[in-house]
Amino acid sequence: MTKMCVGRVGDFSTNSISVHHYRQVRIALFRHGTAFFAVKDRCPHAGDAFSRGRVEGEQVVCPGHSWMFDLRTGQCLRGDTSCRIRTFRVTVEDDRVWIHLDD
Repeated sequence: MTKMCVGRVGDFSTNSISVHHYRQVRIALFRHGTAFFAVKDRCPHAGDAFSRGRVEGEQVVCPGHSWMFDLRTGQCLRGDTSCRIRTFRVTVEDDRVWIHLDD
């Protein structure tokens, strides 16, 4: 099981977006209330970075063409609904935020 610690819970303000790297993968981490979500930081449609998009509840809207994806499942909700994005499980253990990379 490969996981990466990206900081402590208090390092991330509510409704924040941050970017983290693992090998050559850029990962966008979203904090929505007390929940954390992580996705590959690249829209499959045009390659825009989700970290520059906006969060609406538990969805992220791509800044390029406003495609919307569910942060939990990766399913495209607006745009080509046959598309999915890569999601990563996020856990909080002893006040540390972990992104699980091989789930």
